[in-house]
Amino acid sequence: MRTTRLLIALLAAAFVAPPNAVAQYNSERVMEKSFEQSDFFFMPYRFIPYGIGAFRNTVSGMLDDPFLALDVNPARTYRDSSGSGYFMADFRNARTMTDLQDPYYPYPMLRTAAMTSDYILPFPRYYVQTRRELEPAVSLGYLMRPLPETWSALSLGATYQLITQDEDYYAIPQDVYRSVMGADYNGVRAAGTENIPIVDMYRGANEMHQEGHYVSAFAGLELTDRLEVGAKIGRVVFEREGSYGSNNLWDNGSATYVSYWQNWEEREQSYGHWEGSLGLRYALTGTTSLGLTASRLEGSVDQTLPRNDSSFYSYGPVDDPSGSWGINHSSGIQDMSWKHDGNTTVLGVDLSASLTPARRVELQYAFTRQDVDITLRGDIRDASIGRSRWSWDTTVYRYQSSYGLTDIRSGGGTVTASSHRLSASYHWKLGESVTLSLGGQIEVLDRETNTSESVTAVRWSRYQSTGSYAYAYFDSTAEVKDLRWNFTTSMRRLTIPFFLTYKASEAVELLLGLNRTASTWEAEEVTLAVFERRLTVDQNGTTTRTMFGERYTQPRERSSEVRTSLMAGLVVSPTPSLSIRFIGVPNCVDTYHGTELSDIQLWLSLTVRP
Repeated sequence: MRTTRLLIALLAAAFVAPPNAVAQYNSERVMEKSFEQSDFFFMPYRFIPYGIGAFRNTVSGMLDDPFLALDVNPARTYRDSSGSGYFMADFRNARTMTDLQDPYYPYPMLRTAAMTSDYILPFPRYYVQTRRELEPAVSLGYLMRPLPETWSALSLGATYQLITQDEDYYAIPQDVYRSVMGADYNGVRAAGTENIPIVDMYRGANEMHQEGHYVSAFAGLELTDRLEVGAKIGRVVFEREGSYGSNNLWDNGSATYVSYWQNWEEREQSYGHWEGSLGLRYALTGTTSLGLTASRLEGSVDQTLPRNDSSFYSYGPVDDPSGSWGINHSSGIQDMSWKHDGNTTVLGVDLSASLTPARRVELQYAFTRQDVDITLRGDIRDASIGRSRWSWDTTVYRYQSSYGLTDIRSGGGTVTASSHRLSASYHWKLGESVTLSLGGQIEVLDRETNTSESVTAVRWSRYQSTGSYAYAYFDSTAEVKDLRWNFTTSMRRLTIPFFLTYKASEAVELLLGLNRTASTWEAEEVTLAVFERRLTVDQNGTTTRTMFGERYTQPRERSSEVRTSLMAGLVVSPTPSLSIRFIGVPNCVDTYHGTELSDIQLWLSLTVRP
């Protein structure tokens, strides 16, 4: 059994807290809420032309493109009678992601995540600032038949994508503790600190840099006229690093007023995974083929979050027996780290059948299973001391305050998720120049996160005042506990994609697309605090409680959303071996007030057949 010792340092002065004080210390909040998730963590790397916004999940199997065919099954080997190679480069602008303004955890954040996932719905976002969604700055892909004369059955390919983005540093609103100048862990402000003037005289770093490299290689082989096999290997490396620091000085040259506030924070995250896929495709008849795929991914992500806070405030000559003066100190050090080790398995089957020379049907099914092990550790320490004196008429008021906080925790947990995705598409060539593709897709996801943190926490606060309204208060709490957190999400999504291509001439082609998506999801959260011991000391005496629990249950949240994405594209081919594609994708969301434009994304692509 773990033991704890209550250490109380009796220092100086604070004033009574206002009724609406907001706590900076959330004693029953778990650390996993402060871990920053990204959509691609523990997700297979997919190189998807035309995959902009919501079209990313539906375009494979809908449009005729060799890279989209490989995304369905690596055994769909590259064929092109016009040449031995196929090169593609695309460039797209970043999307602006705006989370809802209400920062209440976690359900409003599900809306953004639900529309951007691939196989597994990412963990709900905890960040409420507006910022840019990560998108590849450049994408390169090349497919070829290296030995077209001697071994035409062999095809090879490679892809590369670069993500690089810089923006202002964004903090974690769902943090366990964040110190605020002049306030203790309960939000109690010391007398005289409410209006402390703070001016940014110097600001250091304020940046967040994100960079990722995505690489894959393909190999396919036609074993017989009816049997093809293929393989893919992929590697993803991603780094996120940001820091914020400032020194705030005010009236530094004055002997009467002094103010100083320093705040340094940085967050680092490193992710990487290896993945491999195998595919098989067999021609059942001359017009029907069946494919099987299996993929495995293993990776890890590490995150660290150190902070160093400090504050100092002074007013007037300290300890002047006849004047008014005040002084306030603060200090805070935090060191938190997370590690996620996970794997993902994807099993799929696809069927392609030509009903007539002008009509074709595609069916796809994928099952995904994800397992992640979590390890976390946190160390939070903060303390302060303050004194002040002022007089009114003949009455002298003196205030003294002190507070301290120590929170040391460690633990771990698991994430398990599974999803099913079934899609079907119908392709109809309406003539020599017009092709219509209509599809449907159903997705079902269930995800559960369980963590357990062992916490040893000690906190105390004391203040007293003299004058017309003399007051004294003291409170301290020491506890040893386990925080057991359970968070579950389930999502159901129906998507109807539609594409129409019109070849106006050998040099010009038009593309119109529509993606209508209806999503519903549920989320539940329960935190169980199991206390081994809690020791409380205040003016009323000492209270000890052992072996008890407190449960915190969030109401079940049910939400839904309907989203419409449009695609308009122009393909210009100056020569048979060169094509340039321009595509714009506006996204609209149905709200209580009608349909609103969410964002617009542009895409430029270049394809060359050497």
